[in-house]
Amino acid sequence: FWGPAELARRDSLGLTERELVTLASIVEKEARVGEERPVIAGVYLNRLEIGMLLQADPTVQFALDSVRSRLLYRDIEQVADNPYNTYTHAGLPPGPIASPGEAALRATLKPADVPSCFSWPGRMAPTSSRAPSGSTSTRRTVSAGNVTRRSEVRATSLRARLRLMVLTEPQSERPLAQVVEDCLAAGATAIQLRDKAATTRELYEQGLELLPAIRRHGALFVVNDCADVAVALEADAVHLGPEDIPIAGARRIAPARLLIGYSTDNPEAGRRAAAAGASYLGVGAVFGTQSKEGLTDEAIGTDRIREVMRASGLPAVGIGGVTPENAAEVAATGAGVAVLGAVMRAAEPGDVVRRILRQILETTAGVARA
Repeated sequence: FWGPAELARRDSLGLTERELVTLASIVEKEARVGEERPVIAGVYLNRLEIGMLLQADPTVQFALDSVRSRLLYRDIEQVADNPYNTYTHAGLPPGPIASPGEAALRATLKPADVPSCFSWPGRMAPTSSRAPSGSTSTRRTVSAGNVTRRSEVRATSLRARLRLMVLTEPQSERPLAQVVEDCLAAGATAIQLRDKAATTRELYEQGLELLPAIRRHGALFVVNDCADVAVALEADAVHLGPEDIPIAGARRIAPARLLIGYSTDNPEAGRRAAAAGASYLGVGAVFGTQSKEGLTDEAIGTDRIREVMRASGLPAVGIGGVTPENAAEVAATGAGVAVLGAVMRAAEPGDVVRRILRQILETTAGVARA
């Protein structure tokens, strides 16, 4: 299916293969007749582009594990914490909700030019996927002639997957894989493999152990520092710091699909990172941290997150000293939350993840209502 033309169309939408298949699966379940598919795809892409919730009924039914002819508000509330519920979670769900057919995939690759986020089959006739001669499409700024890797569509999805990132550290009393499984089951949307003392081989082997659970839960898989390990593990991202290989260098050796995160607390450095090809930023230490030597008492505060995000235009995660008690302050900036010690050193890591996620969801829901 994925020939050169299909890959070019996918890239023009700013979606990874997994993201496009996920969206196509929603189109597959939503459409009642074939003609609806391009219109549905166009509406959902419009919603993604402006950061609007998808509000796709099939994703709620998937989360409920049942098909209902009519969804009620209590059904949505019943699975409010489920990352597949697109009424309560921004961006695309973690993975496909069905196996999309070729027609749904092609409709998603070539959606109709729908001029709003609300037009729907039965309320508006589908329009041609090509704008009339002399007219300008109002659906999106990303087109085949304006290809960009960090499109708004992809950025919106990335922000959702950065909602709660858990960084790993070696465990002495229990298998790291079990700790990560507990975190994923509790709702962590991203896992960053981090072990400053490990050799390259050891880090790779750790990643192999974690990979099945991360893929099963549809979480974002990030490798800290080592671009070569990230490529070998087919991770989703590598996270770099000022002392690691430069972003431009990583871009030259990494596949185009690989996201690159970069650590900085400086707005100007964030702007330079974005220009070099970074996909997102890690900003900290927000509240100070015991995970990096010399930063225990160095707290930059949440306003700095806003400054760095504004300067760079990139999604970000706030990191450093984050706990269930202060996670809401980070979420209120619009950034995701990254946490290490509060989870990795807890007796019940999954419980801590649930508490942090609850604070994030309550905060972001309050911001959306405001």
